[in-house]
Amino acid sequence: YQVLFANSILMITIYLGIKNYSDFQKIIKTLFISTSIIVLYSFIYDSGESYDADSYERLSGIMGNSNGTATYARISILLGLIILNWRTSKIKNIFIILSILLYSYVIILTASRGSFASLLLVFLVYAYIKYFRKKNIIIYFTFSSLVILLFSSFLVAYLDDFYLYERLTRNDGKSFEEIQEGEARIQLYGMALDATIENPIFGLGLNQFKHYSNGKTSHTDFLDISSQLGIFALFCYISIYVISFKKFRILIMKYKDNIPLKLILLLFITEIIFGISNQNWFLQLNI
Repeated sequence: YQVLFANSILMITIYLGIKNYSDFQKIIKTLFISTSIIVLYSFIYDSGESYDADSYERLSGIMGNSNGTATYARISILLGLIILNWRTSKIKNIFIILSILLYSYVIILTASRGSFASLLLVFLVYAYIKYFRKKNIIIYFTFSSLVILLFSSFLVAYLDDFYLYERLTRNDGKSFEEIQEGEARIQLYGMALDATIENPIFGLGLNQFKHYSNGKTSHTDFLDISSQLGIFALFCYISIYVISFKKFRILIMKYKDNIPLKLILLLFITEIIFGISNQNWFLQLNI
């Protein structure tokens, strides 16, 4: 509960410190700078973490974890897109655009499939909000998906050099049952659920799931919190998203053309989706 208590104090401090929209902008810019530092340092300092029999090395950087580096790169990209919609100088805009391109490349180097899928979703939604919001959303996403598939077919020779491409196209000819049986992540989901059922009130204890699973993490935000800190902590965590979603929904309805607010809402939504199969909240324990 130390992390839960510390984060509660942090959220209260930020809430009391934001008195107007200008303060909110400063918070977003500060977060962009801090996450950028982690990503840039990770890009320069690659710890060279190897993965079992794979002949490739994924960019793990200062985090010592490829998915962790990809998560910070993904958040930096979203924050950068938000800042681009505020009035800034052309030089700053060019710097942010170049940063977004670099961080997208970092995600490719990490070979994080979840972050890459989230990145595509973010760009598609951003383009829709920015340029096509008056168009039919179903037609837009269908057409965009076809364009991506067509464009990627021309880049096969280039993408083949990246481990991410091998991970996305890997096909060992196994049946679904064989894949499910050998998929450690699915097994860890089950272990986290069992741990939650066995310890519903207080959980196993912060950072104690690894003793329950022979040193492995559960790879999911929600079950990871419930298994380690209990159902009450899970309720508190989910309430952060629920309350924030309601507030941003009210603001968006009030200021219909406020693109930054819509992008911030997109940030929350992608974090929820990404948290189903990854552990965003747990990354802070690794830094």
